[in-house]
Amino acid sequence: MAKKMKNLAYLAFSIIVIFIAIGCSIKTPQTTASPSPKLTTINETMPSELPISLILDIDKARQASNVYKILDPQKVVINFTPVILKDISQKTQFTGAFLSRCDIDTLRALIGYGWAPSLIIQTPGGQKTIRIILGYNDPPKRLAMIDFKDPNRLIQLDEGYDDFLKQWDNRTCVIFDRNISESAVKSALEKYLPIEKASAIGIITRVK
Repeated sequence: MAKKMKNLAYLAFSIIVIFIAIGCSIKTPQTTASPSPKLTTINETMPSELPISLILDIDKARQASNVYKILDPQKVVINFTPVILKDISQKTQFTGAFLSRCDIDTLRALIGYGWAPSLIIQTPGGQKTIRIILGYNDPPKRLAMIDFKDPNRLIQLDEGYDDFLKQWDNRTCVIFDRNISESAVKSALEKYLPIEKASAIGIITRVK
């Protein structure tokens, strides 16, 4: 009886060993982790930061002033619309761009790029005159302007942006430069303004 039990134990042990050997011989398939999908990110170019204060060289104002003297300032004041671009292209060495739907940030962006925007101011007495914006100081939110008739005298606006906006006629402006183009103006605006805001500004370049 003892011998029979011993044989059974030996048999059971042998079976266990065989199963272990079979289990070791079967390789567990290795699962290769699939690469996680790349996240698609929208890389929006952030606009460059403008300096707090910036005043362009006074020659920029003299340049614009000379353009108006050639064109007949009174005619420009009355027709401060894209029609004056034809005269700019034909009677001066410059080209021009007429911008609409502008605001203070538009002016600051143009100045930051090196252009001195010209615009029409309507005085409290109802008279309209041309002002060349040569710089800004933000804070305290002041503009530096020049009257086109006196391009050597800088006028610091004391009232601040809010009062200036009340006098700014139709939120339009004009810039002068050599070989100016719509794409160049767009690039200048997009450098300092969010793309949505820059694309909302109307731009008309010279009329041939």
